[in-house]
Parts: sequence; C-alpha cells; structure tokens
Amino acid sequence: MLASLSVPSCAADNRAILSFSHANDIFLGTDRHYTAGSEISWLSGADTNVVGLDDFAAKLPFVAPDAKIRTRIGIRQLLFTPEDIGAVNPPLDDRPYVGLLEGELALTAETDTRLDQWSLRLGVTGEASGGRIVQEIVHDITGSTDPQGWGFQVPTEPTIALSYSRIWRQRLARVSDTISVDWLPRAGGTLGTSFLNAEAGAVFRIGNDLHGNFGYATTDQAIGAHTAFAAPEDGWGWSVYVGASGRLQGQNIGLDGGVFRDSRTVDRRVAQADFVAGFALAHGGFQATFQHLTRSEEFVGQDGVDQFWTLQLSFKL
Repeated sequence: MLASLSVPSCAADNRAILSFSHANDIFLGTDRHYTAGSEISWLSGADTNVVGLDDFAAKLPFVAPDAKIRTRIGIRQLLFTPEDIGAVNPPLDDRPYVGLLEGELALTAETDTRLDQWSLRLGVTGEASGGRIVQEIVHDITGSTDPQGWGFQVPTEPTIALSYSRIWRQRLARVSDTISVDWLPRAGGTLGTSFLNAEAGAVFRIGNDLHGNFGYATTDQAIGAHTAFAAPEDGWGWSVYVGASGRLQGQNIGLDGGVFRDSRTVDRRVAQADFVAGFALAHGGFQATFQHLTRSEEFVGQDGVDQFWTLQLSFKL
C-alpha cells in the first residue's frame, strides 16, 4: 500500500522485508469481539527463497511462469472476547473467549498485474495460545477493565488452515505525471479448522508509484497482501485507499468454537462484509500503513457493527 511522492521509477531492490502488524478496537472506544490481533512476518527477496521452495511454487496451481516467487514466514495471535469482559460467566448468546496462536508458511507469486498467494497456517487455541495472559497484561498496563471470563475460553486444540488468494492490479486513470488511480479486485478462500470461507472484494487507491505493492494490511481472516514495496531514492511515497469485501463463512473459530472439543458457540451469520479506508507512507526502506476497518454483524444477536484500526510497519533488511 505504498506509493512514491517524487519520481515514478524506483531503484531495483530485492531485500527481504520484516513487518509488524497490530489491530485493536480500543482506540474506537470498544473492547469486544475481534478485539486484538498481532503479527510479525518475514518476506524474502524475489527468487531468494528457502531451498526447494522455488521449484515447489512453480508447480502450484495458478502460478504464472514469469512470476517472482517470495517466501513469507510469520507468527500471529488473534484475540476474541464477548462484549462484557467484566462478567465472570459471560452470556451464552455472546461470542466466546478465543485465543488463537498461529505460525505461517506462505508463497507469493507476483507479476506486474497480479499476485497469487498460497498460505499454510498451523496453530493452537486455549491456554497454549497465550491469549489470556496477553490481554490481562495489556489491560493491567492500560488500566482497562480486567477480563474475567477467560475460564470459559475455547479449550486447547490444534488448528490448521490452507488459504489461496489472487489480487489483480489495474490502473484506472493518471491524474498527473506522478499520481495515478488504480483498483485491486481480489478473491480467495480458506479451508481449515480455524476458518472456512470464500471472499471477494476490491480496493481503490490514489497515489504515486502504485505498482510498488498489492494492497492493504490485515491481521485476521480477511484477504490481505503482505507483499514487497518500492520507494523512490528521494522523497516519500504515499497512497490513500478505500475498499469493500464480502465473505461467506462455513467455520470461524471465533464464533463456532473448537472442532475437536466442546466449547461455547454463537449462531454465526454466513454472509459478512468489511469496509476499509486507510493510507500508506514510505521512505527508503520503511513503510507504514494505517487502516480503519468496519465489519458487519457476524452473529445473530450482535449489537451493531465492529470497528478497529490496524497499523503495519515494514522494514527492508
């Protein structure tokens, strides 16, 4: 989600990228549902992958023969809570406490006009996810309400999820010599015990050097784009964007609970929509993306939409 503020061309740069992402709803005055997500990931330089992964990626479906292949390795933690975190025994009609800790191995295949991503995530729920201790420590530091209901969280069990997504990139208009407008239609899905869904949407951007990447930041089950970025040798890159996506859900561990052990659940809504708006800035080997997301009601009886901010910081190594 970057762009560049001066010249439209960027110097060749094939460095690896280290990214930190955090999503939270507390800045909007709420502390419920998908309440926090944190991720750290490493993205290799193009065609400088772990030994053997280039050949493996070339055999994956939908990968273009001329694509630049990158490897992404990451770890993330997602926290889900009911609305009343002060209740020792949360209401049965509100979503359950869930902590999910996942490790990811992903391959990205990039051309000038599209990005294909294959991702395998292995994780764990329950006490082993660290969700309880993380939220209790953070709330103690910030002086927020002490969460009382983690004793009723989804129990410990392993999770697995295989995801595929494609993002297309097409220029719509050139505003000036350096500024243009593009759009990024996207589609994909996830098959797993943590999430089972299919999704489609699009993002519209204005900025300069929009060819530098393929989209916005995310730390949850939505399709995102943890991709390389490009910046000019001088000056700043920038972009502003808005977008929307729709998702059909067959399993969401934050709503349906565990697969292998009994746990609390709510009546999940099959169809869900996200609306995003954000901006990105980049300079040299650094990029920052700041995004607001509004999500439609995810379960029957939910009181209103959810909103949260995501901040992603990326550094070239």
